[in-house]
Amino acid sequence: MRTLDDIVETVEFLTHVPLPAGARLGGITFSGALRGLLLDLAAANDLTFPELAEATRRRLEAVLGVGTFIGNPLDSGFAGLGSKDVYIECVSALLDDPAIDILLLQEELPRGAGSERKEANLHAVNALAPRTKKPIVHVTMISHGVNDYARALRVQLPNIGFMQEADKTLRAVRAIASYAERARAVIGPSS
Repeated sequence: MRTLDDIVETVEFLTHVPLPAGARLGGITFSGALRGLLLDLAAANDLTFPELAEATRRRLEAVLGVGTFIGNPLDSGFAGLGSKDVYIECVSALLDDPAIDILLLQEELPRGAGSERKEANLHAVNALAPRTKKPIVHVTMISHGVNDYARALRVQLPNIGFMQEADKTLRAVRAIASYAERARAVIGPSS
C-alpha cells in the first residue's frame, strides 16, 4: 500500500536523480545493521543486491584492505568513514559495476555545522553524480527533521537523492523501477 510517506520519498527521488535502467541495487553502509536491514527489505520488495563483478571486488579490496566485508551492500566501515578518497573510490567502483542500476548510500543531511567530513563526502558524491546515468540516493535508517541548515545544504546538492527510512526508501525504489520498466516498454529502446 502506498502511503503519503512513500509518495514523499518517490518525489524526492524523481526530483533529483534519473530513472534507473533496472532494479538491481548497489549499496554502501557504515553499519552491519543497516546492511542486513537493506538485504531483508530488498527481498521483501522483490529487489536484489547482485554479486559484485570481480573487477569491482578487486578495486574495493585495493582501497579497503583487511577486515572489511566486501560484498553488496558494502559495509565500508571505518575506512569509508575515515577517508573521503577511499569513500569516493568505493562509490565509483559500485557505479562502474555493470550489475548495479541504483546506488544507495547510508547518510543523512547534517543539521548543523561541525560535520565537515560528512559534507565533503556529500559534495564529492554530488559532483560525481552527473557523470553517471545511475541514480545515487542517500538513505537513513530512521526519519529525522530537517532545519534551515540542512535545507540550505540540500540546495547545494541537486544531483543526489536523500530518502528517509530504509523501508520507505525500498518501497519507493521498487515502485520507481517498475514505473521506469513500463515507460521503457511503451517508448521502446532508445536510438
